Amino acid sequence: MLRNGKIDLVLLPEPFSTLAIKDGAVVLGSANTDGLYPAVSAFTKKSIDEKSDTIKKMYQAYDEAVDYLNTTPLNEYEATVIKAAGYPEELTGSIKLPVYRKNELPKTPDLQAAVEWAAKKGLCSPDLKPDQLIGELK
Repeated sequence: MLRNGKIDLVLLPEPFSTLAIKDGAVVLGSANTDGLYPAVSAFTKKSIDEKSDTIKKMYQAYDEAVDYLNTTPLNEYEATVIKAAGYPEELTGSIKLPVYRKNELPKTPDLQAAVEWAAKKGLCSPDLKPDQLIGELK
């Protein structure tokens, strides 16, 4: 719709944001520039109890991938990214990757602010505590 002039503003994930910029779109902002990294991982209690080692290994593998992406020149794996992620071939040579962050739990003050905002909107109880929202694998 943006390409066809049917809308003026859009929030896009990759690779669509890169394509839009290539077509002349202008970036107005990014959650990441404000220190926001909107991603959530959730597991059932049963999965946590029965597969905690596997979940830990998944996070370890993710962190290893982050190290690789942050230290290896993009041209060494760009073709793989385009093929595996289904990016259009036209992005070859124009993919810009951010500095990736390793996994980390959200900070308590950030969770508290989110709970307070959601409670004001009637989306959750104001009695909800940040430690009820996250847990550590044992």
